[in-house]
Amino acid sequence: IHEPQAHHAMSRDEASLLNILVHYPQAMKRLMKHNYRILLSNPDILHIFETAHVLFQQEGVVESARVLEGLEKESARERFRESMMGPSIFQEVEIDQALKEFKDRIQKILIAESKRRALKKGDIEELNRIPKYIKERWG
Repeated sequence: IHEPQAHHAMSRDEASLLNILVHYPQAMKRLMKHNYRILLSNPDILHIFETAHVLFQQEGVVESARVLEGLEKESARERFRESMMGPSIFQEVEIDQALKEFKDRIQKILIAESKRRALKKGDIEELNRIPKYIKERWG
């Protein structure tokens, strides 16, 4: 008897990004401009996005069927199929705002990492640049 593999927990960000990838694959180009991988920790979701990323670089588009056939892990294929069968959680007019929110979240994570590194190294110049960057970015 084959026991189904337990799904690793998926964060809200991962669920949202996967939903966007499946239902609005044209958004992949915009996601690739930002370090979206920072928001991913689930191994299946990482595998799905890495596969989609490679396909996009090779073919310029992300087609669900091609992503599905490119997935090597059964658990990732299962997760991807579930998302394909489910409804979109965003209206098309909400995609721009959702992508902007992901971009902002990524920027905040990168700023926190930069601050942590600067503190660890005692880099006062870098620490002084961070508030200026935040002010420029978000006013």
